[in-house]
Amino acid sequence: MRSLWAYDVIMGIAAKHIMQGVTEDRFDPHGLVTRAQFAAMIARTLGLSAEGPLPFTDVPANAWYADAVSAVYAAGIVNGRSNHIFDPNALITREEMAVMMVRAYAYVQGTNPSAAQAPGYRDMDQISGWAQDAVLRAQAIGLMKGRSNNLFDPRAYVTRAEGAQAIWNLLPKGSFYV
Repeated sequence: MRSLWAYDVIMGIAAKHIMQGVTEDRFDPHGLVTRAQFAAMIARTLGLSAEGPLPFTDVPANAWYADAVSAVYAAGIVNGRSNHIFDPNALITREEMAVMMVRAYAYVQGTNPSAAQAPGYRDMDQISGWAQDAVLRAQAIGLMKGRSNNLFDPRAYVTRAEGAQAIWNLLPKGSFYV
């Protein structure tokens, strides 16, 4: 794994207890991330705690991710797929991650980042309308990058390495945030 592009970031994220391996000695950087897992990563990164009952009927109160989903929902960082469905086990797409990352950034900074300096991607027309602004903002402030050939690949699922990198980019540089 040392040759992996995200090796140092993964080691940093693991040291901060934001993400764990899939086993004691295996991280699985190419594995995919669920909505519940990413919500938990954001909650841990920002030190958020549960804020009360959730409107989502598919998030049991005793689920390992319930407190994290409650915390990021109350902070306005994560929404459900509908008013009553969160879909915790669904894989998160890159465009969904961009929206959550920009909301998390705005939560921390107290202001929404500008998208003015974002050059955009060749596949902007494939990004859902609800995510286009967030994708540009995430690009402008360096929270996320495209995959290759200036493509964002909006509906691709987020790998564990990509999720770790995005969370690392959210952390204030030189700090031990959590």
